[in-house]
Amino acid sequence: SHSPSSASSSSSEDEIINNDCSVVESRNIKYHHPKSKFDDHSENESGTDSVQPSEHEETPFREGSPPASPIEDDSDLPPYLPAIQGCRSVEEFNCLNRIEEGTYGVVYRAKDKKSDEIVALKRLKMEKEKEGFPITSLREINTLLKAQHPNIVTVREIVVGSNMDKIYIVMDYVEHDLKGLMETMKQPFLVGEVKTLMLQLLKAVAHLHDNWILHRDLKTSNLLLSHKGILKEYTTCIDMWSVGCIMAEFLTMKPLWPGKSEVDQLTRVFKDLGTPNEKIWPGVSELPVFRKVNFGEYTYNKLRVRFGSYLTDLGFDLLNKFLTFDPSKRITAEEAKSHEYFKESPAPVSPSMFPTWPAKSEQPRKHGNSPKPPSGGKAYAKLIEEGCDEAAIPGGFHMATAAKGVSAVGPGFSLKF
Repeated sequence: SHSPSSASSSSSEDEIINNDCSVVESRNIKYHHPKSKFDDHSENESGTDSVQPSEHEETPFREGSPPASPIEDDSDLPPYLPAIQGCRSVEEFNCLNRIEEGTYGVVYRAKDKKSDEIVALKRLKMEKEKEGFPITSLREINTLLKAQHPNIVTVREIVVGSNMDKIYIVMDYVEHDLKGLMETMKQPFLVGEVKTLMLQLLKAVAHLHDNWILHRDLKTSNLLLSHKGILKEYTTCIDMWSVGCIMAEFLTMKPLWPGKSEVDQLTRVFKDLGTPNEKIWPGVSELPVFRKVNFGEYTYNKLRVRFGSYLTDLGFDLLNKFLTFDPSKRITAEEAKSHEYFKESPAPVSPSMFPTWPAKSEQPRKHGNSPKPPSGGKAYAKLIEEGCDEAAIPGGFHMATAAKGVSAVGPGFSLKF
């Protein structure tokens, strides 16, 4: 930190600004730190840092100023900045690849240089903060630190970049988010696997509720699944209605009510559950949306028609208790954990018996412009021999008519329709 006198004595001519180095000033001595791979949103698939620090001039010693630091060059700097002692530097991690970008920050897959562990690094978005630390980030960190549980993602530490505008949360790396996984699975989860995932989710929910934590935005993209079959809760809170929607999505591999607007969303819900009234949900007529929109009268309840091949009577009972309109009558996580549905056959499977899938976050990112396939393959060569102009074959692919039917031919393959 700076004293008022030292801060006021700084002049603009002493500032050294370039594209390769960031500057940290402490008692008129400029420390230059090469930019980190985590400092911007670019991605280097190899995980190596190619940034080279540019040369800089030395800051002259001023008469009457404190003695110069014994640290004379960048190579002798400690792995953390003096202003934030106690936090490790992000340079102690190798950036492997960028995983995703959310509302509050970018997430990277990284390797701890000391332990060789793979972790997730979430860089918090600080751009909109003129003063202080983002309250949304403080809430997330505080909640995750309070919510220590086997089925909730663990915050390991906070690390920093080249200045206080670059703050990262180090978390456990978990291979899959369930939304992305289910989109690529060829077969849906078995009933026993659904029960295991639901029980793990309910344990996390019960733990959060015991700590007075609520969610309001739970969905399958916020749920993570490790290679060990362990379900992790990615964000801070939970909602039992959302648990019911997730249960239905586990069974069908599709969102339960994919509405295009608020009114369309509610209409889809009412078609399956029936239109709520004052008898089953006291006070519903006073809600703003019910004052503005006249929803049709739908018969309660058609979930059994929709899920007849997926659930037993006990399964329907649990799903209906999750999707109860009146929040005061909705089942709690603690009650749901003990529901008879989880005791009937088939039993929940052991997490260790879950199959494994390639982690999407570890795969190279696909880019839009793919190169033209190389010329080759018998079918492709045959087209050229028959007089087809090679330039007229887009990307080495061509539709041809043959005696046995229409076929798609190109370099190295021939696909029959």
